[in-house]
Amino acid sequence: MKIFFLKGKKKTPIIFVFTRLFIIFYFRNRFYQGFYGAFDDQFAAMDAILNGKELFALQVMLFFFMKMPGRTT
Repeated sequence: MKIFFLKGKKKTPIIFVFTRLFIIFYFRNRFYQGFYGAFDDQFAAMDAILNGKELFALQVMLFFFMKMPGRTT
C-alpha cells in the first residue's frame, strides 16, 4: 500500500516528502549548532540576536505609526 502526497498534478510518495523534510531539518540543526558553537556563551549570542530583532520590529512599528495619515499627536 502506497500513500501519496498530491502536489499539483504529480503524485509524490509520502516517504520522499518525509525524507526531504528530515534532511532539511538535519542540516538546519547542524548549521545552528556550528553557528552558535562559535560563541563563548551560546545563550548570550541567542539573546543578543533576539533583542536585536525585537528592537528592529519596534523601530519599524514606530516609524509606521509616525508616518500614518490622520495622526493627532
